[in-house]
Amino acid sequence: MLNPIDEMRRLSSLSYEHLLRAAIANYGFCPDGKRFSKVEIITYIVAITTVRSQFADMIAKPKDGLTKYRITERDDSEHYLMLTPEQERFIKWNMDHCIDYNTADVDILEDIDWETP
Repeated sequence: MLNPIDEMRRLSSLSYEHLLRAAIANYGFCPDGKRFSKVEIITYIVAITTVRSQFADMIAKPKDGLTKYRITERDDSEHYLMLTPEQERFIKWNMDHCIDYNTADVDILEDIDWETP
């Protein structure tokens, strides 16, 4: 895994223009006309690199109890998820009951006395 301090040291030797180009091209940085300091750009790059590294580790080595799923929609778009057993049961319940979240309302209920038969 990336050592953020070493990466900050390495990046600090680069020019401001090089850092800005790299941040925009490779890390989704969008300055919107505002000028950021070299330290801010380096911090942004290191943060994104660290998150990407951790995400790649999570995908490569899922935590115990998570199962990888592919969900394919009617338009053939695919979504890849790692679900806990509880999430798996919930999504299967939604599919079994044909819940259409495009037309459904979801409300949080707090002060309800639930009836149990």
